[in-house]
Amino acid sequence: MPKRPPIIAEGWITISEAATLTGYHPAFVRTLAKAGKITAYKLNRDWWVEEKSLLAYQEAQEKEAQKKQEERIRQISSARQPISQLEGFVTIPEAAAISGYSKNFLRILARQKKIAAVKVGNIWLINRESLSAYRAEVSSRRSKRTSRQNKTPADE
Repeated sequence: MPKRPPIIAEGWITISEAATLTGYHPAFVRTLAKAGKITAYKLNRDWWVEEKSLLAYQEAQEKEAQKKQEERIRQISSARQPISQLEGFVTIPEAAAISGYSKNFLRILARQKKIAAVKVGNIWLINRESLSAYRAEVSSRRSKRTSRQNKTPADE
């Protein structure tokens, strides 16, 4: 932590003033101060924050968010053309309507690679043939299990 600031030094503000200035919750500003992400000093019970440090942190966060947003847009726009060429792929809601499985279950199957799927941005595209093969495999396992359960000792 920096040296103790004068009580009413120019450039130093309280947590509540910092929260008002940035739109952050006071508890979040306090967390930033405790973590050393912004220049701050605790005087008795009150935290004093260097305004310049706080604004620099906020600007860096906004730049990082902007970069992430641009990357997401780049991913989606670069993937748009191939998506139109991906015949045989359906979205999660379409796959749910086709298969009767829930959307959440289909996402789990895609993440576990039990069905062929591609995630573009935040959209899953599922291969229709892979979904049909999975359904056939599951129904064949069910029918085998059912046939074993229905056998009587006389059948053997």
